[in-house]
Amino acid sequence: MKRVIIYDTTDATLSPVWALGARLYRRLGWCDEISGAPTMAEAMISIRARHARASVDEIQIWSHGSPGRLWWGRKALPPDVLAGYLLGTLRPEGLLWLRICAYVCGAPGRQAVHHLGRHLGATVAAHTHDIGHYGLHSGLRVYHPDDSRMDWPAEEGIVEGTVARPTKAAPSRPWHPSTITALTHRLPRR
Repeated sequence: MKRVIIYDTTDATLSPVWALGARLYRRLGWCDEISGAPTMAEAMISIRARHARASVDEIQIWSHGSPGRLWWGRKALPPDVLAGYLLGTLRPEGLLWLRICAYVCGAPGRQAVHHLGRHLGATVAAHTHDIGHYGLHSGLRVYHPDDSRMDWPAEEGIVEGTVARPTKAAPSRPWHPSTITALTHRLPRR
């Protein structure tokens, strides 16, 4: 089983934290490879150089997020662009875990996770809340492309805006739904 962590190196504050966390995961045997890069394209070139097509079982992406958008540096990657980067690298039936803020918050997040799951043929896990500085990740939600149900409330995590246009997500707290810690290295059982 090949498990890869990809992280954004452009954030002067969080990149060192992501790098340290990724090295800890590798040392503990929770991931096999790490690719930190200033662009998603460079991260994927690094991964593809070491793997034949569709040989990665799990990809975790550590970066910034907002409802339905992965942010790499200051650039938003919509779901179709993100799927394009990952297609052919992540094994169908694999796992894409977006450990980023509020990706599946509101309607934009639900549409994004559906798009990724269908195009990649992979399970997609992401969060409805902003990820906290205390290592808390609330609102972990999992989408299986063969089971199109989204069994979490569409309004989960929204503190400003509407389901159609969420503008601010709630911070992660221990009492919020589906909260895990930064040291949770595999999806909890359903």
